[in-house]
Amino acid sequence: MDNSKLNLGRTIAVWVITAVGIILSVMLAYNIAPGVNENPTQLQIENEASAVSNIITYTMFLLGLVVASIVGFLIVSVVTNFQKQKKSLFTAALLIALAGIFYATADAEIPQSVIDLGTTKEDAIFASAGINLTLFLSAIAVTLAVFMGYITKYVLKK
Repeated sequence: MDNSKLNLGRTIAVWVITAVGIILSVMLAYNIAPGVNENPTQLQIENEASAVSNIITYTMFLLGLVVASIVGFLIVSVVTNFQKQKKSLFTAALLIALAGIFYATADAEIPQSVIDLGTTKEDAIFASAGINLTLFLSAIAVTLAVFMGYITKYVLKK
């Protein structure tokens, strides 16, 4: 398949995704309940909830499609050219190991106010691990950004 057909297919997919998003947005705008000062009817509330539900479902479908595409292309790439993908696989393994370490060391203490909202201990551990991992990776990114000139000049001498 040549590039012009791939570009045409991609353009059509983008326009279809955009059109569905616009239609769902118009449905949401049409079904929005009256302002805060007015009392909406039960039907208006249900219509608004339905419109929001449709948008959330569509978004989750698109995210699932994107994740499935990424995984599919990654598998094809690894199978067809394993030697070039060693660094990518090592990086993915390192990220998984870091996530495991942060999950294992996550703080499991939950304040009573959060427990009252229905949060489970597992949810709190996942949230704590995710926040700590994000902060750790952000610190690495900032450090590399600040010292990149020094690193390229003195450490990675070419």
